[in-house]
Amino acid sequence: MPLEKLKVYKGINPRPADFDQFWDQGLAELAKVDLNPTMERMPERCTDKVDVYHISYRNIRNSRMYGVLTVPKAAGTYPAILQLPGAGVGAKSGDIRHAEEGVIVLQLGIHGIPVNLEGSVYSDLSRGILANYPEEN
Repeated sequence: MPLEKLKVYKGINPRPADFDQFWDQGLAELAKVDLNPTMERMPERCTDKVDVYHISYRNIRNSRMYGVLTVPKAAGTYPAILQLPGAGVGAKSGDIRHAEEGVIVLQLGIHGIPVNLEGSVYSDLSRGILANYPEEN
């Protein structure tokens, strides 16, 4: 369905005039970034059918993105799912269920914070610097 029809259908505001310029500029900035990816196996999360990895890669302004990648161990070609989080901060454990069914799954965090830390770290963040961030601005 074209975006113009969604505007009427869902009450969504029309695209801002600088929408394409904004995304083109962002993609150009990102294209200059050396991703410098890391992938650390998480043996405590792995199963006999699935390998689980804590991953990260460089983002703009030298920040990093973090996530958990689950990969079926059996040789083959697999579909993939990208899982993006809702609001909030917390650990990611990997989507082992889907990986056991033959799907590669990447769960991403969005705060530039590793997603394999102790739960108390995320509790402290959600009560501290990230308290109420979904409601701000």
